[in-house]
Formats: sequence, structure tokens, C-alpha cells
Amino acid sequence: MNMTARRDTFQKAVCAHWQCPPEEFRDRVLAHCYHRHARPFLGLIKRLFRSSTTLDYDLIDMVGRTDEARELRREYDLFRHDHRPQGLLRGVFRCRVSGKALMRLAHTVWRTEAAQPTVPQPAEVDGARQYAATGF
Repeated sequence: MNMTARRDTFQKAVCAHWQCPPEEFRDRVLAHCYHRHARPFLGLIKRLFRSSTTLDYDLIDMVGRTDEARELRREYDLFRHDHRPQGLLRGVFRCRVSGKALMRLAHTVWRTEAAQPTVPQPAEVDGARQYAATGF
């Protein structure tokens, strides 16, 4: 077992968990992690207030490249520090990605990834495959 192997990025883990292509990652995370009370209005907000969801997509892109929960949380905190929720939509009505929902999703997909059994990979020896686990 390779102890130095890193887990998948958040984007890869989410796409594997939801069995979706990478092109759908941003929209799916946005819909899943948007504050619950604002989800019914997400389509309208995306059409009328594009700059509001552009910030959310920027955040999703940033955290999509992380490969551990602590790093994801750090990126989220940096983003929130640089982009304080202001204005009527993002500040007052909280029409934005929820940090708690984002962290819950990260823990879910990485926990699922860690729980998947690993299949022993064949080792190449002089061009012939040997399976140490099966004795062949």
C-alpha cells in the first residue's frame, strides 16, 4: 500500500460520488451548496444577477483543486475574507454558497472515497504479470 498516495481533488471526488462529468461539477456544487432558502431562486439569480454567481463559481473553482478538508476550509476562509458578503443579495438575503454545506459535501465525498475497497494492482516483473495476493 502506497502511503504517499494523495486522494482525489475535491472536483474529482464529487464527480465520482455523483457520477457526473467534470463539466457539470460547478453547477452541481452550486445547486447543492447554495443556502437552502435561496435555492428556489437560483435560476433567476443566475440570469439576472450574473456577477453574484460568478463569485460563487470562483469559490467552487478554488476549492475544486483542494485534496483535503483542512485545505478546502482554508481556501474558503481566504475567499470569504477577500469577498465579504455585501449588498442585498449576498449579504442580507444570503444568496450564496454555504460554507457549512461545502464542508459537509467535502467530508461526504472524501469519506466515501476512503471507504471504497482498494483492488490489488498487478506488478510487472520482466514483462510478466504477477499477482502477489492470488499467488499466480
